[in-house]
Amino acid sequence: MIINADALDEIKKLDSESVDLVVTDPPFPHPNFMKGRKTFFEDFYSEMYRVLKPDAEFYINTDYRTYPLYFPILNKKFMIKRHIFWSYQPRVYIKDFKYVYKPQYEVVTKYIHKGETIIHGRKSDLPNDPKIERWRIPYFDSTDKTLGVENHPSQKPLELMCKMISDSSSEGDLVLDPFMGSGTTLLGAKRLKRKFIGIECEKKYCDLARERLCVS
Repeated sequence: MIINADALDEIKKLDSESVDLVVTDPPFPHPNFMKGRKTFFEDFYSEMYRVLKPDAEFYINTDYRTYPLYFPILNKKFMIKRHIFWSYQPRVYIKDFKYVYKPQYEVVTKYIHKGETIIHGRKSDLPNDPKIERWRIPYFDSTDKTLGVENHPSQKPLELMCKMISDSSSEGDLVLDPFMGSGTTLLGAKRLKRKFIGIECEKKYCDLARERLCVS
């Protein structure tokens, strides 16, 4: 299901404890962006906590600029399970005859909702102390048949989303991405036989996600 609407408005309509997994890439705001928006994110993550099942997990993509902004809000509700450093091929471009190096990694934080984590019908043996992992996954994903479709500016590789979904859910589970963008989380859910809900405020990206799902 794809919903073209505001994330907070729509998540309030979902039933409590109805979602098995959240995988999302929220806006990467500059600190000035948070002025006047802190209440939005506090309300949003409270709603996220409400809709997740007691044994559910939650992945959020951030970077070095935004992790300090989101952490105090998320830490009020969720327990950190993993800090994942997603390393990818450094992207280099030339500007004014000088090499400009783009960031080479992002931080994916894996949160647990509450209680014990149940994955594939059994208790997870992951320790309670958050650990650090490094995933080396290139930005370009040769298995993504939709790469010819016009991309979202912050589109993530399908391989990355599939790894999160397969690690933390089972076939038939419901996966939610409240900041859907071009729908890569939904493509991963479809490939792995999960149900999915994607929420996106921009119609053009909802249309793009539908096109990508048709192509895949």
